[in-house]
Amino acid sequence: MKYQLHLVAMLFGIVMLCVGFGCGGSKTDYKLTKTPPFSLGEVYAQPWVAGIPSGGSGTNLHISFQSFTDAVVIDSIYFRNHIVKAQLSPEIRNQYVGYFKHIRKPDVIMDSDPLKEAQNTPPVPFPFDLEDEEAVISYFHYGEMRYYKIKKIEIKSMLAYPASNMKSDN
Repeated sequence: MKYQLHLVAMLFGIVMLCVGFGCGGSKTDYKLTKTPPFSLGEVYAQPWVAGIPSGGSGTNLHISFQSFTDAVVIDSIYFRNHIVKAQLSPEIRNQYVGYFKHIRKPDVIMDSDPLKEAQNTPPVPFPFDLEDEEAVISYFHYGEMRYYKIKKIEIKSMLAYPASNMKSDN
């Protein structure tokens, strides 16, 4: 009987180790690359505000590349606890832009009914610890996802878009 109990305890321990290692393996590795296969040009962030209240506000992060190979595909930009897909600039060649719109946080539902509280969306953990003037770009290099931290981003003055005038036919 003592032998069977010992065997069950050992099997339970092995199963728990396998489960523990299995869960840890599913987490994405966000290891930063020190020497990327590209060189950066001008990098700057420019906050903006719309001329109408419903227009909102945000920050556009511009990243210019001096050189990179066809084996590099720029994917996303991580900046100030937000993640957006990098978009090729329509105006400047070899420049990608991250359009970060400031979104008002929704009200949190606090209720004694757990079903109502379950409607709250849990916060998504941000994978990097970044300063205000830092960003991370994710890119594919020969099909493998990699990450590179950009430091000392220039912050340009705010761009205030004017309110549009509604023309009337009077």
